[in-house]
Amino acid sequence: SGSSGGGGGDGGGTSAADALLREQYDALLEEAAYLKRRTYELERETKRLEATCRLSRKSKRQLVDTVSYLEAQLVKERYERAMMEETLTDAYNATIRDLLEQVAAASKTASASPSSAVRKNRLGRP
Repeated sequence: SGSSGGGGGDGGGTSAADALLREQYDALLEEAAYLKRRTYELERETKRLEATCRLSRKSKRQLVDTVSYLEAQLVKERYERAMMEETLTDAYNATIRDLLEQVAAASKTASASPSSAVRKNRLGRP
């Protein structure tokens, strides 16, 4: 890219300066194009990060709500379990009491009629 026109001694210096300016201009255009691309990429990344940030805030809120709900469910289930264990224990104890009363009643009946036990032993029955 030289300059058109005639060439005196001064013209050679001018064309070298023009060539240098043209190179610098081209380099600046290339740098400007790179910076435009980089700006566009950074703007896209910024928008993506902002969207992710909004979503993460929302999901953090949702996670907090979910954790709170699950903790409440856990407390409720633990209470229900404790109540069921208490009911089961009461039923077990009542069954044991009934069995002990039946054994005691059977013992009283057996001790009240010892002659029948003796007769059974004489007949060879236990």
